[in-house]
Amino acid sequence: MGELIGLLINGWVSERFGYRYTVIASLTLIIAWTALFFTAQNVQTLLAAEILCGIVSIFLPDDMAPR
Repeated sequence: MGELIGLLINGWVSERFGYRYTVIASLTLIIAWTALFFTAQNVQTLLAAEILCGIVSIFLPDDMAPR
């Protein structure tokens, strides 16, 4: 689900801000959203973290993306 949303906005963000800044922002957000997995109190928080990580992971190159 998150990767589909990420695919829709990936091209626009990469063209608008540049590939380098897109990857830097993606890595920063992956760190932040991964913290949600460790601090989740319920299943809804885990689902939200998975969707958010899916959105951000589509911006990363294939060798960097957590799959």
